[in-house]
Amino acid sequence: MKFSIDTLLPHSNDMIMIDEIVEISPEQITAKRLIKEGDVYVSDAKLAGFAMLELMAQTIGAYAGYYAKTNGAKPTLGFLIGSRKFDILKDGIEVGVCVHIKAVCSIQDESGFGVWDGEIYDQKQIYATAKLSVLSPNQETLERMKSE
Repeated sequence: MKFSIDTLLPHSNDMIMIDEIVEISPEQITAKRLIKEGDVYVSDAKLAGFAMLELMAQTIGAYAGYYAKTNGAKPTLGFLIGSRKFDILKDGIEVGVCVHIKAVCSIQDESGFGVWDGEIYDQKQIYATAKLSVLSPNQETLERMKSE
């Protein structure tokens, strides 16, 4: 099943930072992005290093949205709780470069809490790696969180 990214992520169009899902399975996802002039967080013809964490987080969000839609549910908000071992191996990604963003699930519990290993790369190099802690609650849990 194929869905457009804007139906999987609850971001406004300007803030969606991935172009498409390349591969997805129950354990992992790979997305891609062509870095363009005018993209959010692009300055001096480069995507800022810190923004690579957001690329990884949105890829995980697309994973959650994909499986929600596949199961007949509406994608909900997800939360980046934190990261460990965020290594920026190259200071930024140049405009015109197409990168792949891969996220592999280490653990995921029933509440929606998960830990993912992320990596951003192209054919020549790895740009960044990180271990991300996320919360992707289902609609019922999200409503309960809002009311508390």
